[in-house]
Amino acid sequence: MTEYQQLHIKSINERYTSLSQSTCCLSCGGAISHAGVKPGEVCIDLGSHA
Repeated sequence: MTEYQQLHIKSINERYTSLSQSTCCLSCGGAISHAGVKPGEVCIDLGSHA
């Protein structure tokens, strides 16, 4: 892995770690509010890679 890739991954981790610990919704369009998630279930955001 190149130094650039490592830096890129580090900055993505920093951004989303802080956002995931806030009340921010990381999902585009608020999809999480339509998912009907129940306590104990795990959600994975695969993203659009766009």
